[in-house]
This record gives sequence, C-alpha cells and structure tokens, in this order.
Amino acid sequence: MENRSRIAPPPGIRAEARCAWCGVVELDPAALRVHARGTHQGLVEYACPSCGRLNIRPLDRADLEVVDRVGLPVRSGRAPFELLEPHDGPSLSLDDLLDLHEALSGEEGRSTQRHHRVRPGPAPVQERNAA
Repeated sequence: MENRSRIAPPPGIRAEARCAWCGVVELDPAALRVHARGTHQGLVEYACPSCGRLNIRPLDRADLEVVDRVGLPVRSGRAPFELLEPHDGPSLSLDDLLDLHEALSGEEGRSTQRHHRVRPGPAPVQERNAA
C-alpha cells in the first residue's frame, strides 16, 4: 500500500457508511477519521450526518487499499484498536452483571462507612402540597 495520505481526495467523491442506528448514510470523505495499524487493519470513525452519533468500524486490508487509492488521510497515533481484538470469552449474563453490581455496592458502602459516621437524626419532614 502506497502512502498517499498527504493527497486530498478528488472533489466530488462521496463515502457511504452504515450507521449503527440509522443504516446506510452518505458522508463527505472529510468527515471520516481513518486510523491504520500497518497495512492490514484499521478503524474508521465518523459522526452520522443523520443522528450525530459516533460510529467506529473496522477496516480490513481491502478497505485500507481503497482509502489509499482515493487519497484519504490516514491518522496515526492513539486509536481504540482494542475494539479489533477477538472477544472469545463467554458473554456477560444478567446474573454476572447483578453479582458485579452487588460487589461494587458492597465495597462502596463499606468504604464510605469507614470514613463517615452516620449519626441518627430526626426523620425528614415530608412537605405537603399547598395547592
């Protein structure tokens, strides 16, 4: 893959992408932020022109070749490439989520009790609706 990242894309080129919420949308190539890790994998970030939500999609070697051919700039530096890592463990179940919540709530409750003594006081007065 050549490095043509400094060349601006030709005028009139439009990009088509799939928003996770809206479906297929048309974008100006300037709205795309392309990140590459070598020549074999990359990410593209864009805000949906319809709903404004951020979308992040993986790019494979063929996608990166197209990006290079049309002259889209490829950014280097920090990108969320961990999104491309395989996730081969079991899915998080509702029970797992509840157990995690209980564990975190218990830790938080114990730590605040150590630092702050709660003194019993008068019960809060309930206001009546004057209307």
